[in-house]
Parts: sequence; structure tokens; C-alpha cells
Amino acid sequence: MVELISVTQLLLCAAVLALAVWVLRSGRPSLLAFTLAGFVVIDSVGVAIAPYLPLSDIQYLNGPAFLINERNPDLYLRQVMAHWVLLTVGTAGLLLEAQYRRSQTMWVAPSSRQLVMWAGLLIVVGLVAYARYFLMGPGLEILLGSRLSFSSTMEAVAHRTEVRYSVETGQGAYLAALAGKVLFPVAAALLAVGRVRFRGWIWLMCFVLSAAYAFHTREKSPLLAVFITYAALLLWERVGRLDWRRINFRAMARILLPTLLLFFLGGTAFYTVNFGLPFDVAMQSIVARTLAIPGATETNFFAVFPEKYDFRGIENIFRIGLLGYGGQDVSIYEVAVAATGDGFATNASLLAVSWSGAGYLGVTIIALLLVGSLALIDRVLVRLDYRVFLLSAILSVSAFIGLTSGSILDYIGWGGLVSPALLLFLLTWRGLGRRTASPHLHKGNYGAP
Repeated sequence: MVELISVTQLLLCAAVLALAVWVLRSGRPSLLAFTLAGFVVIDSVGVAIAPYLPLSDIQYLNGPAFLINERNPDLYLRQVMAHWVLLTVGTAGLLLEAQYRRSQTMWVAPSSRQLVMWAGLLIVVGLVAYARYFLMGPGLEILLGSRLSFSSTMEAVAHRTEVRYSVETGQGAYLAALAGKVLFPVAAALLAVGRVRFRGWIWLMCFVLSAAYAFHTREKSPLLAVFITYAALLLWERVGRLDWRRINFRAMARILLPTLLLFFLGGTAFYTVNFGLPFDVAMQSIVARTLAIPGATETNFFAVFPEKYDFRGIENIFRIGLLGYGGQDVSIYEVAVAATGDGFATNASLLAVSWSGAGYLGVTIIALLLVGSLALIDRVLVRLDYRVFLLSAILSVSAFIGLTSGSILDYIGWGGLVSPALLLFLLTWRGLGRRTASPHLHKGNYGAP
């Protein structure tokens, strides 16, 4: 039974992935296709293959227990059907987007002066948020006490856990996180669009500020996400110099492939330094952590709700807390204990969190919300230059952390939806009617000849 379910899941993943790639290869700027493809690769495919992988042998984990390896058909079907809901809604969204018609006139970016003004405003707001948290709150003390190198996984996890008990509500941590994950990257993207002087130095400043917050979290993935995002922005500038007629899926691959290489090499380096692992074990760990662990650990939520805990309520489909919000809700640690007997920060995709709130109803609501929001953004992107879509995709890459290891609000907090929406608003603030019939962008915008 489990084998039949997993084969069905794998075939559905292949079909959705093929559709998403076809949409992107056709030249349509679809953030929905990009996001759905990423979720399928990172999470849904992992759900299909995880039951047959020796996950307990992963060396950076200490005696892990994975319920998915027990191959309980009822539990496995419950989890897989949640994925089918999202993939079905996502497929319907992609087919709907196929009806979008690209404009025959070319959009013109705002002037460099306007872009500098918007970027400067975002940086100032971000600096104010940083000042409140790092200077007036506990941020600077945590930052100065942070390090990445440890001799074991247990030591690294203990060091990371200190942060969760050092920050209290009202100290500005959330605003600082938004500044590091959203405001500074969007500001760097705006300056890349305008190709203004000294943008390299401002890019470096934004990178350092985002990296500082990521480093202070004492986790690997936030810091790696910063490196990937800002490196991709540099690669985008090379693509941005091309004639608009040469910007297509192949140009996207010129950004994506080096970024993936940086991800796996950088992730291997972080696992080597952070957990003290040999290089080969670190490489295996980053591959397993990326492609197998997200789907395997979300099984805990489908096992616990509603058998051991009642559904948390439809109002809680959008989030779940590390510590249960002061005892008023079930925490991810309590989910881990109920599922495996061990307390740890069990990963949960947005499907698992929405399931814990209201079962398939919660999953359906979140799927419609995610797909509908991305389709609305794509409705705007289809009327703009393809390079704007590439920027939107770059600003959404780090949000895959929230998508596959958190809730819909974690996804948004990492820049999902909000970063592309903010970028589009600032680039079209005078209205989408600001276009020209010329096949080239104005000189000075994107460096077009």
C-alpha cells in the first residue's frame, strides 16, 4: 500500500514539476511556477522517497526517530493527501496563468533618482529597526556572543537555543528580522535596477547588515540564505546587461545553476564548521537536510493531530510557535515529544502547520491563499520586463526556508510574497500604464544599450 502511494506521489510531483518548468521555459514570468517547483523538489519529492531512505543513519543527528520510516499506510496517506491538495490547487493556478497575455509594449523602470530615494528609505527604516533591537535591546550582546564553530551537534544546538530564551516580545526582534530579510535585500535590488553609482558599496553594506542578523541567530540556514540572495543579485546584474530579447529561461539558468552550486558548497562548509563533520559527511548531510528531512519530519504533525492533540483551531493554521506562545498553544517541541518521545525543534512545512490547525480544511485554505497571492503577483509581472521576474524570484529564494520548515507566516517573514510585492510596488508606483512601445528599455535602466 505504501509503495503504491509513494509511486503515485512521485508521478504527481513529476507532472507538476514538468508543468512548472514548461511555464518557465515558455518565457512566462511565473513566480507561482518557480515557488511550486521549489516546494516539489525540496518537500514533496522527499515525502515520496523518505520511507525507503536510512534516515536514522544521518550522522549529524543524534539517534533520530522518523515515523515515516515505519511505513504506516494510514499515516502516510494522510500526509501525502495534504500534498495532493496543494499540488492540485497549484496546477489549477498554473493553468489559469496560461491565459494571461503578455503586453506588447515594454515597461519603463523609474529613474535612477527615484530608485535611490526608495532604496534609501528602506535602508533608513531598516537601520532604525536594527538600532532598536541591537542597541536598545539584546541583539548586540547576542551577536557578540555568537559563533559558528563547534565540536559536536549537541554543542551547536545548545548554543542556538540560548537565543530563543534571551529575546522577549517587544524588544524589536521581529522588525529587525524583517529589515534583514526583506528591507535590505529589496533596497539592494532597487539599486541594481537603477545601476546607480556606488551601488557596489551599498550592496556590501546591505549584505553585511543582513549577514549580521543571520549570524546572530546562530543557525546555518539564515546565513547561507543571505549569501545566496546577495550572490544571485550580483549574477542578475550580468543578465541585466543583455538585450531584452535575450532574457529567457536560459538566462534564468545562468543565475540558478551557480546559485545552487554555491548553496551546496556553502552548506557543506557550514556543516563542516558548525558540527565538526568531515567534508564527505557534511556533503551528505546538506543533501539529506535539503531533500529528505523536510518531508520526513513533517510526518510528526500528521501523527500527533488529532490523535494526541485536538486540532489547534482554524485561527492557528497560519503559524505555530517554538514555545507555544506562553502555553496558550501547542509548540513544535510538544509535537516532537508526542510523536517521538524526544523534545526538539521539529520541522514543519506550511502544510503540516495548517493541518495541525484544521486538518484538510486548513490545508485547503492555505493552499488557496498561497497560490492565489502568487497568481496576483504574476498578473502584475506579466506586464513588466522579464528581468523584474528574475529579481522577484531571487528575493523569494530564502523564503523556501519558511515554506518547507515553517508556516505561511514564516514564509512571508522570510520575504515570500512580501518582498516581490514590495519590489513591484516601488517599481510601478506611478502605475502600470507607464510603458513604451519601444522594444528597448530606456538607457540607464538595467544597463540596456
